[in-house]
Amino acid sequence: MSDWDVQLISAGSLPMEGRLLGPQGTFEDTHICSNVVLLRGGGRTILIDTAAGGLDSQWEGATSNLEEALAAHGCAVGDIDTVILTHLDFDHCGGAADIPARTVIVSESSARWAGTWEPGSTGVAGVFARIGDRLEAVPDGAEVAPGIRMIDAPGHRRGHTCIEIGGDGSRRVFLADVIHHPSHVEHPEWDHEFDTDPDMGLTTRCRWITHLAGTGVLCAASHIEGWGTIEPAGDGYRWQPAG
Repeated sequence: MSDWDVQLISAGSLPMEGRLLGPQGTFEDTHICSNVVLLRGGGRTILIDTAAGGLDSQWEGATSNLEEALAAHGCAVGDIDTVILTHLDFDHCGGAADIPARTVIVSESSARWAGTWEPGSTGVAGVFARIGDRLEAVPDGAEVAPGIRMIDAPGHRRGHTCIEIGGDGSRRVFLADVIHHPSHVEHPEWDHEFDTDPDMGLTTRCRWITHLAGTGVLCAASHIEGWGTIEPAGDGYRWQPAG
């Protein structure tokens, strides 16, 4: 089974200084969404990322409302059987420990990184510790549910992944933090402020943009509203919001 009901849901927001998104003066200060993806099908309910949850305080002005956002789509937190975390930033995994899913999936690279942290009861380390034996670490390219694959996308954060959903004719890609703004498709070099390894992040960004360009595959990212496609434009590419 690879046909999932797929919902992109804004479950929080972050205030964002324009200078962090591109060259000084290009963008005004704004708020960006924190998206999660809800997948339902074959008796399964899967959530990709969780927004910040109880870790809102790690970014001044951050908010999250996962329960309310899910309820608007007819889903309760208790309905979720599996959580997939694209990476271990607070605004992606902060709510994971409070979701009673039987399994929380991360990449092997994320799990190895978390294993180097000092034990702590607060922040992301505290969330990770509370997940306990529900945690499942998977290798690059693993199919974690029918038609759902985790693909390593390094550079932004250690263990960062993209999620491919479905197959031919129905494929979608959740890019997580490969890009943070639609303009980063046209100007991938602008999106470096949040990358642990900016050079690797740029390589990954360009690879995904080139791979998806002109395919018609619906894409989403963690901090961009709505689905879109990546289209050729002159000598480069652009983000085209889905109609």
